[in-house]
Amino acid sequence: MVGNFGTVAILMSTYNAEPFLKEQINSILGQTYTNWKLFIRDDGSSDSTSLIIEEFTKKDDRIFFVNKDSIKNVGVISSFFLLLSCVKADFYMFCDQDDVWLKSKVRLSLDRMNQQKKVDVPTLVHTDLKVVDQNLNIINESFMEKEKLNRKSQLGNLVIQNNVTGCTVMINNSFRNIVIDKGIPNEVIMHDWWMALVGNAIGETLFVDVPTMLYRQHNLNVVGSSSTIKKIMGGYGRKEIINSIIKASEQDKAFIDLYHENLSKKKLETINFAANMIHYPRVKRMRGLKTNNIFKSGFIRNLFFKILLFSLPTIR
Repeated sequence: MVGNFGTVAILMSTYNAEPFLKEQINSILGQTYTNWKLFIRDDGSSDSTSLIIEEFTKKDDRIFFVNKDSIKNVGVISSFFLLLSCVKADFYMFCDQDDVWLKSKVRLSLDRMNQQKKVDVPTLVHTDLKVVDQNLNIINESFMEKEKLNRKSQLGNLVIQNNVTGCTVMINNSFRNIVIDKGIPNEVIMHDWWMALVGNAIGETLFVDVPTMLYRQHNLNVVGSSSTIKKIMGGYGRKEIINSIIKASEQDKAFIDLYHENLSKKKLETINFAANMIHYPRVKRMRGLKTNNIFKSGFIRNLFFKILLFSLPTIR
């Protein structure tokens, strides 16, 4: 597919991004699709991030430093949604500060997006990605395969586990508008997980089974790649997994509060069960998992989830 299919707003939130920022921005400048604008919001960096951003704004008039005169730390979730609320374009992509985009990233996402002919349907496109170390040596050719993530968008999976990586996401205007209109509650765990729920519950989610970027792993990552076994061996144990179940339930409750009028009866039932399952007796929990097809992807991950959910005392 060739031609111009609209302006793409690339949204980047930075925080002490000095080590890798230039490489990331240069990879955006090298995109085969050129009708994009890069909007960068700095979240209170103490290194030379601001100077690097200003340097690039002088080199290319498609790059904007949106809060140059009002730098304030609000956290990564709020920072991305502030960017989304203050920018208007045809499509929107989210960008981390420390990765490298492959040359066809924007084009591949846009081609997939344009296969959705109904522009009024909130639509999210996401892709696979290659996992690399801080020097860009490949660790794994497929993040989805490495993490045993579900390539299909299934609500029973998303209510308890995210399978959408934010730095691969593109959304359309219908998606952007409803997210901004509804607002962002404090219970949101991460912006990409929230958008994954929106895409599945009230819109459409499309997946491109091709890596479109190099997902850099280093000791400064806010969120990174790590298997269930590695987390457990590293001390990420029962308490942390139970806490993650509770946080997901709180996020599900917040989602119902905002979107219940937009949900089908079945989808409302599924999210409502996930939101309240920690309050149910053990047997009811396990029956509800099956009835609502709630699961975590990956055999070991799902097994640990079920065992810990069953062992969790009923929370009143």
